Amino acid sequence: MTRFLILLLAIGIPLLKTQPTLLAFQGAGSDTDRGVFRIQSDGQPIGTERFEITPSGDGLRVTGELNLNVSGVGRMTETSTLALRGGVEPVNYERVQKSPKRQSILVTFDGKKADAQYRTAEAGNQQIEFFVPRDVVVLDTNFFHHYTFLVRRYDFLTGGRQHVNILIPQEATPGMISLEYAGADQSLRKLVARTDELEIEIWADEAGRVMKLNVPAAKVEVVRETR
Repeated sequence: MTRFLILLLAIGIPLLKTQPTLLAFQGAGSDTDRGVFRIQSDGQPIGTERFEITPSGDGLRVTGELNLNVSGVGRMTETSTLALRGGVEPVNYERVQKSPKRQSILVTFDGKKADAQYRTAEAGNQQIEFFVPRDVVVLDTNFFHHYTFLVRRYDFLTGGRQHVNILIPQEATPGMISLEYAGADQSLRKLVARTDELEIEIWADEAGRVMKLNVPAAKVEVVRETR
């Protein structure tokens, strides 16, 4: 399958090989949130991501727009739309790359099954079926607002290292990631997400809004624009 153009950090998140530990979580929350992330690679600004989380029916509608200037590629524009039932259970997810060439992913969730359709100019249409739990977290490549729902799955009362089932549609990869509280930093809660090969630092406020992310190995920093 021909993949979308992606950043160095997003060659795919290598997933944990251990089995998940079932832990309670605090609930996904339903507050409206919107903002802009400024994205830097190796200390240089490369683009922005605008996102919006709004109540819709009995759940949430989550949208993002990614604009990047990638060396050797040029301008890259993508959008994503995620529907969540009850703020937790994914219903459907769509990702569209508009430039430099158009291609798309559409995932429909039905119980413990997810059907994904991949459309690219080179490979045409491909369909893949995944088996995932109902409360799987969609954590797609380069859409950093998705980490909001990873943070909301962490149970601060239980603490310690917790495992969350995730699906990375762009990489056609279901699996899991660990999440651990690393203390407070300037009134923000710091969490560290880990796989066997990658570490992602996440800072969120008391409401669970992601304010900053850092991927040290990829030299990528994502900071929320404040006014």
